[in-house]
Amino acid sequence: MQITLRKSFKYRIYPAKSQISALENQFSMRRYLYNWNLQERIETYEKERLSVTYNQQQNKLPELKKQLPWFKSVYSKFICYQVLQDVLKRLGKGFQSFFQRTKQGGVPGFAKFKKKGQWKSITYPQYKKHPFDIITVPKAGDIKMRCHRAIGESAMVKTLSITKDADNWFACFSVEHTLDIKPKQDLSSAIGIDLGLIDFVYDSDVDSMPAPRYFRKREKQLKRLHGKHVFGVPAQYTTHKCSACDKIVKKSLPVRTQRCPFRTFAANRDYNAVINILRIGHRYDSG
Repeated sequence: MQITLRKSFKYRIYPAKSQISALENQFSMRRYLYNWNLQERIETYEKERLSVTYNQQQNKLPELKKQLPWFKSVYSKFICYQVLQDVLKRLGKGFQSFFQRTKQGGVPGFAKFKKKGQWKSITYPQYKKHPFDIITVPKAGDIKMRCHRAIGESAMVKTLSITKDADNWFACFSVEHTLDIKPKQDLSSAIGIDLGLIDFVYDSDVDSMPAPRYFRKREKQLKRLHGKHVFGVPAQYTTHKCSACDKIVKKSLPVRTQRCPFRTFAANRDYNAVINILRIGHRYDSG
């Protein structure tokens, strides 16, 4: 089984004065584009009560380049649209979050215009080069970098972001790692899994795992360990129903042993539950 992990690697870079000027010009370009399109969205809604979409603003980029020739001096033909589209996507996501928070009754937090000096990052989508002692940045050239750790030969670089923090500059690479995961048990047999308070996991193979406090982080790991076909089933009465005779035997939470008065049967409370879960799962899977 293969899984893909997305990681970020951050390195210190040391641009020369001319390179700093080139990077800051790109920051200014992005800030201008962001403010210009934010103003368009506001004015269109105030005048026409219509919302401007990302696609509509993206389609205007070629015309905007003709109106503002200084765009060409900052970006190459290939890099230009990727970088400018990233600005528009950022603005679009901000508006989507605004409307979502408004519907949910939260604090909306409307997008704000960026003042001079507030824009301190630039992202180059589809950047493919691996980090080394020298990094090539569009329109800035080769910049010295302190590559203190490798990302791995098999990793795929997806994006590059250049950021400024006070007087320090950094290069952040977003990379993808593809890992081959071998399950620890045969995937051909089905098992029932119960998530409990005492034991985090108790399964029908009588395996258990102590209860950590970060279930969501381990949920994907469970799927790798116990097979690709994982689905939930209704858990009502799986704890109280006797897995030997299907009769309900109610008990309080502190009671950890299932004892059936109708049959000579006793089992761990969680184990009894996962046997019931496994049976329900078989019915759901076959029906």
